[in-house]
Amino acid sequence: LYGLNFAKNSIYKENRVWLTEGYNDVIAWQKFGIPNTVGTNGTALTTKHIQKLKKLTSKITLCLDGDKAGKDAMLKNIPILLGEGFQVEVCQLPNDADPDDYSRSADFSEDDALKKSLQPYIINGFEVLMLKHLSGDELDRANGLKFLVKTIGKIADITLQSIYLEQLRKVSKQSPAVLKTLMQEQEAQKVEKLNAST
Repeated sequence: LYGLNFAKNSIYKENRVWLTEGYNDVIAWQKFGIPNTVGTNGTALTTKHIQKLKKLTSKITLCLDGDKAGKDAMLKNIPILLGEGFQVEVCQLPNDADPDDYSRSADFSEDDALKKSLQPYIINGFEVLMLKHLSGDELDRANGLKFLVKTIGKIADITLQSIYLEQLRKVSKQSPAVLKTLMQEQEAQKVEKLNAST
């Protein structure tokens, strides 16, 4: 993870890490008052990266490039990070800008100016997943609902599971009974896989 050596103390102190893609993004954001920024340097987020971050924080804000590759990486990373117990936020910059470009779009030299300017673009990571997976026709939404329940099922913390299930119930307008049945199906599939591997 690029910039981790410089960001470690700030990540631990603020209990949050900002994750970007390129080293230019990290340099720019650390320069303009977000020292708890690291970058994957154009590679996929790995299990090793996640374990390093888990030792420092439980909260992560993804701010990846606005192109298709960046958006795809964001949608791939959110469920993985949720499953690892992170509280995930997503920063979606205007005009599909990448963090480095955005940092040069205005004068952010004053303390916290960059961080304050980002607040309107931050959305909860699970909300991003729901927006993506609960759209389309009824088959798309049914498959999306199953994917979201599967994502929740991978979260070890029962309280967090309950919070995300309640969010999903409100947005999907599904009854608690339907979501409970889907969760039970996920648990049964996990047990089957476990038994098959032993």
